[in-house]
Amino acid sequence: MVVWEAANKRIEFEEEDSFLIVRILIHRYVLSRSELKMDATETFWLVKDQWVSRLYTLVKMYALGDRYDLKGFKQEAEERFKARLDDWPIEEFIALIPLIYSSTPDTDRGLRDRAVKYGTNEWETLWGASAFRKGLT
Repeated sequence: MVVWEAANKRIEFEEEDSFLIVRILIHRYVLSRSELKMDATETFWLVKDQWVSRLYTLVKMYALGDRYDLKGFKQEAEERFKARLDDWPIEEFIALIPLIYSSTPDTDRGLRDRAVKYGTNEWETLWGASAFRKGLT
């Protein structure tokens, strides 16, 4: 649940990772989208003593944009996801397929269509990955 500042001069987020909330707040209050670019050379972020990939972060950003009706935030995440998808190891993409499909409503095709297009283009590589074949059974 989120309560925006208009209701009580506060913003409250429940049950979300703090590093994602920071991304929302920066997007909403500090920087324009063009200034909020992630450094493509940095593959992972350290979050709660665990490494979190940028691709995972983009999927979560997209889902939060949908959940909290932040259209610009969601669009930004989708654009970055599309732009960076080819730069990631196929194993990471495979690991994120369940999150892509479970983090938004079935009617939301944004990241799903991107994943399908990428999977179609990379079919031979996907089929060669044991994690992908294992996920099919």
